[in-house]
Amino acid sequence: MNDRFVFVDEYVSGIYWDAKYATWDNFTGKPVEGYVANRIVGTRPLCAALERAREEATSLGFGLLLWDGYRPQRAVDSFLRWSKQPEDGRTK
Repeated sequence: MNDRFVFVDEYVSGIYWDAKYATWDNFTGKPVEGYVANRIVGTRPLCAALERAREEATSLGFGLLLWDGYRPQRAVDSFLRWSKQPEDGRTK
């Protein structure tokens, strides 16, 4: 990962996430190429904005749950290859 990107959970306190594309529990039926961990990646400015949003949500009795963030090109390429695969009856 280049230095413009960070793991969001290291910069935003109290954030929750579930990066499904890094797991078997997503529409492709397997971890997607390019996702190396069940963590959300973003920029520092994104993290600053999320921290402000989390603070506001907390003040209202809520929290933030992230499902996705920066998507590596390898993942986009993997989605395109997956879309061209024949129907398997499980995930399409």
